[in-house]
Amino acid sequence: MNELKDWLAQTHGRQVQLARHLGVRPPVVNAWLSKRKPLPVRHASLIESFTSGAVTRQHLFPTDWQRIWPELGAPVTEQQGAA
Repeated sequence: MNELKDWLAQTHGRQVQLARHLGVRPPVVNAWLSKRKPLPVRHASLIESFTSGAVTRQHLFPTDWQRIWPELGAPVTEQQGAA
């Protein structure tokens, strides 16, 4: 979650923009950042996309990502890389 905090802090207004992108209110994002509420898994890929990969699902769920998204741990084949 520190990666998300750092990324949001780089530009004024990013937290509000992220909240809009996710369809939640800014205080909800703040609750995730302060760990008062857990970040729902369903938002992780949207956050990864919104941050252009600067904050990954692995960053957001460091202990669980392999269980949630096992395909992220799969090696990339030449055919996958060319797609």
